[in-house]
This record gives sequence, structure tokens and C-alpha cells, in this order.
Amino acid sequence: MDAWNILVVVVLALILLLILPMVAARNGTKSFTQALMAPLHRKKKRGPLGLEVEPEKKPERHVNNSMQGELTAIVSQLITFTKRQHYTLVYPGTIQEDGQLTTTLALVVTPGGVVGLNCFGFAGEIRPGDQPNDQWRQHINHTDNRIPNPVTTSEKQQMLLRRAMDRAGLSGIPVEVIAVFTSKEARLTGVSAQKCFDRDGMIAYLEQERFHSGPVEDTHETGVKLKSLVTVYKSEKNKKKKK
Repeated sequence: MDAWNILVVVVLALILLLILPMVAARNGTKSFTQALMAPLHRKKKRGPLGLEVEPEKKPERHVNNSMQGELTAIVSQLITFTKRQHYTLVYPGTIQEDGQLTTTLALVVTPGGVVGLNCFGFAGEIRPGDQPNDQWRQHINHTDNRIPNPVTTSEKQQMLLRRAMDRAGLSGIPVEVIAVFTSKEARLTGVSAQKCFDRDGMIAYLEQERFHSGPVEDTHETGVKLKSLVTVYKSEKNKKKKK
């Protein structure tokens, strides 16, 4: 090692001897090793007894269940979709059968059959119950709720629609009812095996190729027959106002 290299080493050693004590003092450490390692360790928040405290979680965002405006938005979405696909939309989709009124928002008539949309306005995290017939679970705004089982409810609607369509001479046309969560704030988990969708999932389901062809030769004509079965429900409040 020549004299120049020795000089460089000596100068660096002096610099370290001057700087490290300053770093140690600033970080509250007592040794050079602690001073060197201090930047690599984050200071963890500690409680009154010196115990480490978990960092605070971000507060859960407050959301609301679906409002009337979201139903209007989904109907508008369906109108655009059915026009593009040359399908027929029957809205509203409420049909009375066996003294019961269906809860389907609308009926989409495709060449492959009729699809009823049974809508739910729940927001937050939505998941199935433990058993197939159990109520479902909703987590919203730090609260856990039980909500109606959309699968069993939609199966009942499908049965009513099937009877009504058979009575109207549409027995050769397949019918099914799917559950749709209309709120933009609905997050569905663990529902892949069920016919339950959010708004985007609903459109993706109706875009399946199997609906592009089938026994319905004229969706408009079938739509007219279904429209004749529709019952527009009027609440008691509206009846009183008209009087």
C-alpha cells in the first residue's frame, strides 16, 4: 500500500470518528454499531407499559344500501344492453300467480329463453350462510347482519314465473331467475357457485353465447305476451292519494 492510499484510509477513519458520535447522539444510541443499525429499524409505537402497539387500521368507509336512483340506473343499463343485443326487455317484471306477486324487477327475453332479474339493494360485503338454505350475511359499517337468501328467493320467483308462462302458452320457452345486487357498494364473496351477481356480473352473464339462439324466434312477440301478464303494484298510499 503506497503513501497516498494510507492517507486516504486515515482521512476516512477520522471522518467516521467525527460523524458517528453525532449520529449516535441524534438517534439516542450509545455505540457505533447501534448508530449504524439505527436507520434500519423503524421505531415501533409502544403503550404505557412499553409493550408494542399494533398500528391503527384505517377506519371502515361508511356506505349505504341501494337507493331508488340505483334501480333507475340498472334499468337504463338493461335498456341499452337489450337494444344492442336485439333482445326484449319487459319492465316491470311483476307477475301475479297463485295469489302471489313476483319480485322480479324486469324480464329479459332472449332467443335462448327468459331471464328474470330478482334485485337486492344490500351494500357492503355479502356472503352466503353456512348451509345452502341459511340466511346470507352482510357486513356494513362495522355491523354484521342477516339478509334473505337470494338463491332460495330467486328459485321461488322462477317457479311462479314458470307457472305463469305455462298458463300463457309459453311452456316451450326456458325461464330462469338470477339474483342481482344493485348497489355499487356491494362486494360479493364466495358466490361463484350461485346465480348471484353485481351489476357488471349481470351483464356478463346475459352476454353468454347460449342466449344468442334457441326456441324464441321472435323476442318482441314473446315480450308482448309476457307484458300482458304484468301486474303494476300500487301501494296503499298511492291509492289514498288518488281518492
